[in-house]
Amino acid sequence: QQSGQVTVMRDNGKDMPSYTTPVMPNVSAMRNQARNFLAAVRGERPAPCSAPEALEDLKLARDYIRLLEAYQ
Repeated sequence: QQSGQVTVMRDNGKDMPSYTTPVMPNVSAMRNQARNFLAAVRGERPAPCSAPEALEDLKLARDYIRLLEAYQ
């Protein structure tokens, strides 16, 4: 549950490029997912995707799992 790290390079074409490494907070991805789900169910914010789009994602995951099982 640690955040990733990225280095941002800025180059204006004149001077030496500058590099910064932002520090991201460590947050629980699962806890945030649960909070966002509950907020969407309560109507506090829109769902991140439409129901048909979510269904397509689930079908894709199902097909991937079936493919993995076929090769085991």
